[in-house]
Amino acid sequence: MTNQFRTIEMKEPELPTFRDLIFEGEGRVATIILNRPRVTNALSISLSEDLTRAVEYLRDTQQYQIVVIKGAGGNFCAGDDLSEMGSGAWGDANQTMRRVRLYQHMANTLEELDKITIAAVDGFCVGGGLEITMACDFVICTDGARWGMPEVDWGITPGWGGTTRLARLIGRRMTKEINLLGALHSAARGLQLGLFNRFVANDQLHAETKKLVDLLLMKNF
Repeated sequence: MTNQFRTIEMKEPELPTFRDLIFEGEGRVATIILNRPRVTNALSISLSEDLTRAVEYLRDTQQYQIVVIKGAGGNFCAGDDLSEMGSGAWGDANQTMRRVRLYQHMANTLEELDKITIAAVDGFCVGGGLEITMACDFVICTDGARWGMPEVDWGITPGWGGTTRLARLIGRRMTKEINLLGALHSAARGLQLGLFNRFVANDQLHAETKKLVDLLLMKNF
């Protein structure tokens, strides 16, 4: 009796359309650019949904092996768009919790991607922006980068990694200091704590990121 096997071909998903995010693909490398430079790439509802769709697309595609995430206009990301929070755009308490869970899903999916992820950080990287970097495998930042978790100054709490994921990276006690004081910190401090892999001169971020990408492309993973 002859056993017959059929090869199941996985159909590649279609690339979604985006409003506030630029998605670039070149060979095995995908680049996500947070594209709201006039407001320091703050995570509006629209940009957050774009980012979720991009990460889910990367989860489902086999086309890419390396993903670079960066911000437009000299900043990485200033976190949630507080103007939307204050305007009631997030809805009632139940709708807000649903949105927070959506962001948690995005961060968890990013962390669990079967790709190597690199956050290329310039300028401000605070709140939700810092939480994005925590879900990545590598973080390269410029000497002028400034990071922190300032939610305490606005009466809100980190919703998708600024407590649990941060504690796994730098320890419980230091996480409390970062969150309860809400200060901004230097790139050197982030490197010292283990949040970043390295920091480079302000004009070398693209070149150093490309060097890391080229090196990773030589590896057998």
